[in-house]
Amino acid sequence: MAMKPSLIRFEIDRDSARSFLEQVRDQLINLVHFGAMAPGYRLPTVRQLARDGGINLKTAFKIYRALARAGLVEIRPQSGIFVRSGRGKMEQAYRQSVRQFVERVKAEAALLNLTPQRLAHLLAKDGLAPERVTCAVLECNREQTRLFAAELERQLGVRAIPVELFAPSPPPGAVRTVRNADFLLTTDFHWEEGHQTAQRYRKKILRLRLDPSFMRMILSAARRGPFTMIITDTSIQQRMRQAMSQYLKPVELDRIRLVHDSDKSGIAEAVARGGRVYVSPLCAEKVQPLLGAKVRTVRHKNLIAEDCMRELRESLMFYPLEAKKLAPA
Repeated sequence: MAMKPSLIRFEIDRDSARSFLEQVRDQLINLVHFGAMAPGYRLPTVRQLARDGGINLKTAFKIYRALARAGLVEIRPQSGIFVRSGRGKMEQAYRQSVRQFVERVKAEAALLNLTPQRLAHLLAKDGLAPERVTCAVLECNREQTRLFAAELERQLGVRAIPVELFAPSPPPGAVRTVRNADFLLTTDFHWEEGHQTAQRYRKKILRLRLDPSFMRMILSAARRGPFTMIITDTSIQQRMRQAMSQYLKPVELDRIRLVHDSDKSGIAEAVARGGRVYVSPLCAEKVQPLLGAKVRTVRHKNLIAEDCMRELRESLMFYPLEAKKLAPA
């Protein structure tokens, strides 16, 4: 689904109540999260953005400057504007060297019949055992925060706490959880809010990026016919519809229905209308008995992009518990 840089365009609706910046930002985030653009992709020039959007050069440049401040793009003088590519070359080389060192230590330990667990035990005897990191996963939706948190715990061994901090009514104790966390994590959709929260509580914040293949699975199913997603929180329906409108025709977009896992009549209707059905791992055990054997279900293993998970693993390894040192008393 990746697009050539020369084919990327941002559409600006001059009659929309939303600002030009908001429109370009959301389209950029969608393109990255849907896998249409990878980190390092060259974006349209300021002149191209101005021409395509029917805006002046000054406004176009202000949009890119704001996106750069938000950490979404990089402006490289004399080279162009690119999707944020993450760490610099020196930091990448340093991390690669440390990873290689760790691999050598593991290999030598194996020669001595020391399993990773026994090696960690021996290090613990010398007071070198790392503390278990606590991460607060910040989003606006219960479904996403819980799935992200479960995946982080499973793959990284951290303690991940889902917090719907950006929901219209944040749950009780949300601020306390953020204050006590070592790291904060959120997606680009809430990066600005998350960054402000991190500054307020003097925390390190890391990015979460959705697996593009998860998005492509949804698009593929909707193009084939009716597609139902049975999940634990359907409040993302409007945002999801806006995001997918860039890729689906109106008739295909209307095929996607979100059904709450407690809505038995909605589930029965989904079974009757046919097509494909996605059941969230959070409610699969509860919902599966309500689906007939003939229902074509689709599954997806992970919600977080593989390269993003690798970056998170490195970040949690290379950034010690700075949050506890920086946290206000």
